[in-house]
Amino acid sequence: LLPVAGAFIGSKSFVAHTGAIDASQGTAEMSWEVYIGPSGGVISFAAYASLYAPRDVCEFSIDGVPQVIIATFSDDWETHQVAVGAGKHELKWKLIKNFAGLNTAIIDDVDVPSGYQGYVKIDGINLEDNSVTHVVDEEVIVAAVEEIANTMPTTTVATTTTTSKPITTTTTKATTTSTTTTTEEPTTTVAPTVAFVECPSDLFSVEGLPGCCVDDPSYLGDGACDPRAPYNTEECAFDLGDCCHETCNSDSAYGCKTKEGG
Repeated sequence: LLPVAGAFIGSKSFVAHTGAIDASQGTAEMSWEVYIGPSGGVISFAAYASLYAPRDVCEFSIDGVPQVIIATFSDDWETHQVAVGAGKHELKWKLIKNFAGLNTAIIDDVDVPSGYQGYVKIDGINLEDNSVTHVVDEEVIVAAVEEIANTMPTTTVATTTTTSKPITTTTTKATTTSTTTTTEEPTTTVAPTVAFVECPSDLFSVEGLPGCCVDDPSYLGDGACDPRAPYNTEECAFDLGDCCHETCNSDSAYGCKTKEGG
């Protein structure tokens, strides 16, 4: 994982680079073990390649079965989506040099396009489980909403105080004096409400934050401020507290020490 210019998301990407190409074979691998619910899911990622077969290719596989092969130059980031069945799976991205096992003479005779560098960048990895609803931690939502409420005007019901006058009664036997009774009605503060907004079909709504529509709810409350809209907006509780020093959760994934996590 390295800082790269023009990353797909944020400022870093996973980068694999070949060494000198010769008759031997070599690989660089990155794998991820996942558990998918009974309804299955979808794995998506973006790739940017400077590869040329047969010198090198990038292979994405599920449980050892190739699903995506990248073997040519990329003009720009290219996104890929692959369905994943229910159960336990190993997802693997693998850069392979001289995948056909050709001898040095043949490899040296392969003409490559100008600018060839023999690398691939992988970014924007996202796994959607069809059985799971995107829900951000409830306590984080409550804290962020309360922080917003404290900065917005509120409607206050006036305090009512009723005082009864003392009553004094005198007789020939005794004197009885009543005491003053004061009754105070509690002050009631009416908190602001947020109208429900239906999200577009390509965005996710976030439970507890009506009006917050984002493309990846996991970015909310992860401890890394995503300064762009719609994350850093009032509707999304300013990235669910990530963009406010007082509300950012230091125990979250990025610990409030970076921007644009994920």
